[in-house]
Amino acid sequence: MGAGSESGVKGPKARLIELPETTVRKDIEINMPEPKVLVKALVEFSSKTLLLSRRVGSLYERELKEGNRTKVEEL
Repeated sequence: MGAGSESGVKGPKARLIELPETTVRKDIEINMPEPKVLVKALVEFSSKTLLLSRRVGSLYERELKEGNRTKVEEL
């Protein structure tokens, strides 16, 4: 029994949602003269965002360890 069954309150009923039919146009042509450049840019962007997220995470951990709650709330 779940937590809601003890109080007599029922949760929302699950139901399916109807999605509109998707149509795909096959006549669209995408020209990518330099696909390697695009892939290289995406890889560089991904690696930079990964580094940034690690730095933010380590700063957050340090603030938690120091117990300085005001700086953590600013993040």
